[in-house]
Amino acid sequence: MRNSRLIDVTKFCDHHHVDPAFIESLNTMGLFKTEKIQKTAFFPANHLHKLEGFVRLHHDMHVDSEGLNAISGSLNKKESIQEKISDLQSELNYYEELCSTQAIDI
Repeated sequence: MRNSRLIDVTKFCDHHHVDPAFIESLNTMGLFKTEKIQKTAFFPANHLHKLEGFVRLHHDMHVDSEGLNAISGSLNKKESIQEKISDLQSELNYYEELCSTQAIDI
């Protein structure tokens, strides 16, 4: 994490009106990784979008960290299924192309 730009969790929380304990609960549950440098928590700037999504769900829909854990798990599973479908579609396209270029006697 040290090679990327870091955002101070306290400044993020002040800007988004979020209790730092919420971010810590996400960190504890393994949903969002923070790193402490001299007693100050930071997170990589490239994870900002993910954290803002968690904050929106928490504020707008009153989803607690346990609910976010369930949602995150479901979204990860969905992404995995979509990748598998894409892989299978590519494989199917390959075999369809192979069959169409060869004369098959039945």
